[in-house]
Amino acid sequence: APFHIFAKNKERYFSINYKAVYILKKLGYDICYDSTGELYSGALLYELGFWKDLNKYAAGVAESIRKTEAKTIICISPHSAEMFKIIYPKIVDFPQVKIKTFIEMVWEKRDLLPPVKCDSPVVIHDSCRLARELGVSQELRDILDTIGVKYVEPFRNKEWTTCCGGPSKMLFPKISKIVAERRVTELVETGAGKALVSCPYCLSSLHSGMARNSVTDLEDIVEFLFRGFEG
Repeated sequence: APFHIFAKNKERYFSINYKAVYILKKLGYDICYDSTGELYSGALLYELGFWKDLNKYAAGVAESIRKTEAKTIICISPHSAEMFKIIYPKIVDFPQVKIKTFIEMVWEKRDLLPPVKCDSPVVIHDSCRLARELGVSQELRDILDTIGVKYVEPFRNKEWTTCCGGPSKMLFPKISKIVAERRVTELVETGAGKALVSCPYCLSSLHSGMARNSVTDLEDIVEFLFRGFEG
C-alpha cells in the first residue's frame, strides 16, 4: 500500500517502497508490485471523519483489490493495514484476502536477514496503529534481536506509545508539530543516536518535530534493514 507522500520527500518515500519489495523478494516471498497503479487506502478519510466520502471510496477499493486476485496484501503503512483488515470489511463487501504488514512478513523469515552494522543502540518508536490496532510490536524487537542490533525503549512504548501527530497534520499542522516535538523529545531522552520507525506517517511527522531536538537520525525500518543487503 502506498505512502502518504509529501512532495519534498517523494524520492525517499518511493525508494522505501522499492527497498521493501527488494527485501521481501530476498527473503523468498513471491510478490507483485506495480509502481504505476498504486491504490490509496483511504486512511485519512476514515481518521478525519469523512464518512460519506469513505463509504463511496470503499466500493472502489474493494473492487480494485478483487480484480488483482491476490491472496495476501502486504502493507508498509499500518494505517493501510488497519483499513483493509478492520475497517473496510465492516462497511463493504471486501475480498477474502489476508492482510499482513511488512513487519509481520519479515518477522516470519527473520532468520534469513543479514546483520546490520550499528555501533550504538537505536530507539524504537512504535506506530500507534501498528501496536494498538494491529497488535504488532514485539515482532519489531525480535527482528532487531535476530540481526544483532541493540535497542532501547522510550518511556512510552508498544501499545502505550505516544502519537507522532501525523494524522492531524493535514488539518491542524501547528498542533501536529507540537505533538511531534514532544515525541521526539521522548526519543532523545533515551540517549540513542538513531530512532527507528515503522510507519510513513510517523516518519514524515517526526521529521517535522526534530528541529528543536538532537536525534541525529530518523530512519524507517525498511531503510535500516536494507543496509544489511548492501553488503
